[in-house]
Amino acid sequence: MPGAGGDRPGMAQVLRTSIATGTAVLVLLACSSSASARSRESYPTSFERAFIASCSSSSGGRTSMCRCSLRWIERHYTYGKLTWIYVHDKARMRRIMTSAVVACLR
Repeated sequence: MPGAGGDRPGMAQVLRTSIATGTAVLVLLACSSSASARSRESYPTSFERAFIASCSSSSGGRTSMCRCSLRWIERHYTYGKLTWIYVHDKARMRRIMTSAVVACLR
């Protein structure tokens, strides 16, 4: 029977990664419809709230670093551009997020 015999090695890491990725997907998808009604230059408030909540949760409560990261992203990318990158270039999206966090840790 599949799955019998307990968890496989590395399953906890797979689950953590899947949850983090799933959260990011849900945040972007949940906000994409509200973005079409607003300027492509502005980020939806719902996206900002969800980003801060998700980032704070996954960073152990480093809310100020999360706010800084969000502001960095908003200064460098329009919401339309960021969602396009997210959909079409996952590697670039990871680099953007890493750059935002590194900029805020200085």
